[in-house]
Amino acid sequence: MIIGLAQPILLQQPAAKAVSWLGNSADPFLPATRLTIPPLSSIESRLLAADLLRPASSVPQRLIDLVVAEAHGNPWAIEETVKHMIDLGIIIPGTRWQFDLAQAESLSMPQSLTGLVAERLQQMPEPDRQVLDAASAVGTVFWDTALMALLAEVRDEHIVLESLSSFECHGMDISGASLQYREAQAYFFARPLTRKVALDALPAELQMNYAHRLLEWQAQSLAFTGNAHWSPVSGDMEF
Repeated sequence: MIIGLAQPILLQQPAAKAVSWLGNSADPFLPATRLTIPPLSSIESRLLAADLLRPASSVPQRLIDLVVAEAHGNPWAIEETVKHMIDLGIIIPGTRWQFDLAQAESLSMPQSLTGLVAERLQQMPEPDRQVLDAASAVGTVFWDTALMALLAEVRDEHIVLESLSSFECHGMDISGASLQYREAQAYFFARPLTRKVALDALPAELQMNYAHRLLEWQAQSLAFTGNAHWSPVSGDMEF
């Protein structure tokens, strides 16, 4: 059995015409079944928010209401809202979690998940954001040595490595992959939207500069195994 996950927007793209089971066809002989997962109910949303805030011994109900208010039943948006509030110091993790309800009440949350991710990225320290931007230019999968090559003129190698170490700790949906080649360590964006938001914010000139540097990095320092190469079209490493 194969399970494929996709957002509803995929049905509006050419893929829906190319792959019959993506459409609204009621053909009983199709070898696939499409299941539409509805948004979480208000009760389910609050249960999820309470579970995310579980380390706290007592969570104010008003805070849970504020967390789910603009999520519209999207579980990812609820999770990102909690992370955003931690970034802003509204939620303070520790031995005993603390909450600043006054600041939470005055907080104006973005109306979309994309806007929420973009605002979280804007709150990042400049060195971390620079590393994340460079990573988005490499692809969904990226390499620490590639980032060092892209940022050689502005950031020391240890700064790049420190940023990579901090991303997972701060919930930026970036994790280390088991894929390694010589001294190069692979990382990946666990959620492609994070990469897309970062890449869309990059000026076209900087994207082009990164693309040239990536080609130089590939030619000079990484042969990989097999016929791996970086594709400037897809922005990903191809094997």
